Amino acid sequence: MNFCKINEILEQHKIWLCSGGKNGVKADLRYANLNRADLKGANLDFADLSDANLESTDLRDANLNCADLSDANLGEAFLTDARLRYVSLRNANLHDVDLRRADLRHADLRGADLRYADLSGANLHSAYPMEANLSEADLRGADLSDADLTGVNLRGADLRDANLAGANLRGADLRDADLKNVDLPESTFIISGEEYFISISGDYVRAGCQAHSVSKWRQFNKQDILEMDGKKLLKFYPRLLDLIDFYYGQDVNTLNGGKIDNKTIIERLLRGNWFTACKTAQEVDLILQSCENAGIKWVTHEKATEFKPYGQYPIYIFNENDDHTLHYYSSINGKKYSKEEYELAAEYHEKRGYEDITDWYFNKIKNK
Repeated sequence: MNFCKINEILEQHKIWLCSGGKNGVKADLRYANLNRADLKGANLDFADLSDANLESTDLRDANLNCADLSDANLGEAFLTDARLRYVSLRNANLHDVDLRRADLRHADLRGADLRYADLSGANLHSAYPMEANLSEADLRGADLSDADLTGVNLRGADLRDANLAGANLRGADLRDADLKNVDLPESTFIISGEEYFISISGDYVRAGCQAHSVSKWRQFNKQDILEMDGKKLLKFYPRLLDLIDFYYGQDVNTLNGGKIDNKTIIERLLRGNWFTACKTAQEVDLILQSCENAGIKWVTHEKATEFKPYGQYPIYIFNENDDHTLHYYSSINGKKYSKEEYELAAEYHEKRGYEDITDWYFNKIKNK
């Protein structure tokens, strides 16, 4: 695309933005070839750049808030100090991109290729880079607080002085990452000195290249382990289970002779409109196992034991009778709720018709 045509589109887009969409024309740059174009300081808020070729393009100090850059090619592009709040970069190629100090708050980066990207000092608060590839990326001093990093590849990434408080690192690969002075979420632990790299986040445990939920690790048989990494992992497996028990508590299936439910518990859970305030990881495991036995799933359709809530305790787990699905809430940003705030939360649920079954349920379990 030639320089004059780009300028014409930018001018019409500026009028469209200033008039609130009444005049001018919104920039439609889908599939446009903007390779090496000079768009420094351009205002492309809300523009459609999906599938565009922006390789090596200069977008320093540009405005791209709420823009659609899904599936775009931004390899080796320059986006220093760019503003990209709520931008869609889903499945985009951002290999070797310069995003130093960029504002990527609430950005959708799902499936994006960010290998070797420079994100030092960038703000990714509450961003969504699920399943993205950030291997060998420079994230020094970046703000990733409350970001959803589920399944993200951070292998070899430089995370020195980064803020990951409240981030969801479920299934993330942190092998060989530099974690010096990193502020990790409360539910995340990195264990060194073992035969394999071990990371624990939420209900997921990674051993080397294998990442599975706690319930899955406990269910694997000898052949499953051999197929993962042969005799080496098979020899380490008992040690891994010991670590899991240490951090998560004993397997709920071995408690009380392996029978933690009776007909009364199952019937009450199935009636719905209840909540529990779990004060420990073991209490969470118990209620989730009971829910699985009752066939109650999370609102995300996962089985009850396939996802473990994370955050500050107590963790509130509640079930509605209209859709019979599990929900939860807790503090995930490091804030410690006061006793009064939790009492108000309980009062709110009770006013909506939810019954607090916390004491009833755990007394039933203890008396079995």
